[in-house]
Amino acid sequence: MSRIRIAIITIGNEILRGRTLNTNAHYLARWANRFGIELCRMCTVPDDKRAIHAALNDAYGCADWAICTGGLGPTTDDITRQAIAEYFDLPLEYREDVQARIEEFLRHFGIPFEAKHRSLCYVPQGALVFYNRKGTAPGFLIDRGGRVLVALPGVPIEMRHLVEDYLTPYVQQRYGYRPLPSERILLAGIEEPEVHRRVETLIDETATFIDWGFYPHYTNVEITLRMRPEVGVAPAEVEERLRKLRYRIEELFGADYVGSGDVSLGRAAGAYLKQLGWYAGAAESCTGGYISHLFTSDAGSSEYFKGAIVSYANAVKHEVLGVPMEVLKAEGAVSQPVVEAMVRGALRVLDVGVAVAVSGIAGPGGGTPEKPVGTVWIAVGDHSEVRSRRFHFPYDRLENIEITAITALDVLRRWCRARIYKSPLPWT
Repeated sequence: MSRIRIAIITIGNEILRGRTLNTNAHYLARWANRFGIELCRMCTVPDDKRAIHAALNDAYGCADWAICTGGLGPTTDDITRQAIAEYFDLPLEYREDVQARIEEFLRHFGIPFEAKHRSLCYVPQGALVFYNRKGTAPGFLIDRGGRVLVALPGVPIEMRHLVEDYLTPYVQQRYGYRPLPSERILLAGIEEPEVHRRVETLIDETATFIDWGFYPHYTNVEITLRMRPEVGVAPAEVEERLRKLRYRIEELFGADYVGSGDVSLGRAAGAYLKQLGWYAGAAESCTGGYISHLFTSDAGSSEYFKGAIVSYANAVKHEVLGVPMEVLKAEGAVSQPVVEAMVRGALRVLDVGVAVAVSGIAGPGGGTPEKPVGTVWIAVGDHSEVRSRRFHFPYDRLENIEITAITALDVLRRWCRARIYKSPLPWT
């Protein structure tokens, strides 16, 4: 079966001016990848009819489909529907069914349907309407002579809703597409070149039926394994091949292997914590609660994470966590004895089985020749032992905060794993 090819066009001055992050294109590219749909073009254009027409001409030079997001609202700069109607030489028709859906949506908020909402009810004649349950602007699909156009709202939650509720069923029913069998694997504490080196043989062995993807984020690497769309293999055999491949990758990476599927560092640590019968806690200085954020982003984390002490000020380190003031004065807050004392304090105050602590200089100021910006101490331990290590991260403030939290959570995961498997503790 031939695969359709698509181009993604995001429309909006706010994106071109850097005021809005273009998450829609990212989402749509991942959606296409799920089905093995080839994405041949991606662009962003302003709220301008000529620019939209030029983008459509360019899109249909390589693609069968153009998927547009943005410019479907009720304001004067929302000109996408008019531009598309003119491009296909179609009149705009007023749809009473669209008005009824908009009225129903507005009633939930006690808002009456008014004249300003009428422009939302115009749709190119003959278009398939995607009714919007998350907002007021409907989407629509036009199929003219093999050229398909999908117009979606620019608000991400509305766009995603219409893709999942309308566009996905459409491509499944019309073209028989199904999400391609795939697997996501998360590795941590390892650089991408080393990942490639270890799996090089596996890539060669599976090149005829698996597409490999590598996506690094600091020292985490996500591997995606996706069955090629042209490979005619029974679903059961596909699952078995992926299972065996996942097992071989786990063997190759040992403690660097976090897990598969929707696993995260926090969820992987949580699985170990539940095996141990422990709760985890944190003492955070430079991360300001980001470790807690990573833990609590996962549903069910209350089963293994109690909380954190955000001890940004030395007074909190001393009065809450019990770090001796003389140590703070002599060594400074960013030091080995302080961060280890923070772990012991967190173990006591939070009444947990294991804790991690961080203290550092995220920047842009505050550094010294002895402790430059990016210097971070991380400590982890339980009631038997505490260990620590100094790091130097070369990023800006927010990036330093994020990588510190990720590194801290990963070392806590490794600590729990080592306790279960009786293997050497981190930083031995």
